[in-house]
Amino acid sequence: MTDNEKGMVAQAFGAMNHAVRVLPPAFIVMALLNIMFLAVTFYYLLVQQADRTELLRQILTTCTVQAK
Repeated sequence: MTDNEKGMVAQAFGAMNHAVRVLPPAFIVMALLNIMFLAVTFYYLLVQQADRTELLRQILTTCTVQAK
């Protein structure tokens, strides 16, 4: 089966497989560490944003109750 007969997904997996085999192991480890760092950072930012939103909601609720 030639590359032209393969589907797009099969070609993408083949290209990714080839790229992983060509790259040095240290580069792959560094890329995985970067992905983990970004995931932890985005998770932290989402949690922090939720905490800020809850705090602001409490402040606004308290202020509107006292203003009445």
